[in-house]
Amino acid sequence: EIDVTLVIPDAKSKSFYLPILPPRGQRRLWFGLYEPDTRLIPDRFGIPEPVNTKRIRAESLDLVLVPLVAFDYSGGRIGMGGGYYDATLSFVKRRGRARSVTIIGAAYQFQNVDYIPKDYWDIPLSGVITDQRFIRIGFS
Repeated sequence: EIDVTLVIPDAKSKSFYLPILPPRGQRRLWFGLYEPDTRLIPDRFGIPEPVNTKRIRAESLDLVLVPLVAFDYSGGRIGMGGGYYDATLSFVKRRGRARSVTIIGAAYQFQNVDYIPKDYWDIPLSGVITDQRFIRIGFS
């Protein structure tokens, strides 16, 4: 997976939140405020997450960068297989949502594939940022 934290130093006057795993048996991620002095510790998968910081739900975010293993040009994506992002972002499919979040995948360009089958629970991407370019994705 590409390291999405590389964009943090370049974005002035923005708040960044990193994912925090829920307890075992749950799928919805929390997001913890990340600042330069935020202490990070590895979660059970070895991914650094913030500790002792303000936590929020994805519904409060404007933009979520989703790490990818593979993506296609129709918004299909493959992650690491835990279903955490699909469960966390399932609110975007509910009717009557007054507020939505932009979901951008983050990957290397070589992770692009021709086609990824989609299931009803899959949350499509609005775009993908790669090491080479930004890809806007149109979907209904």
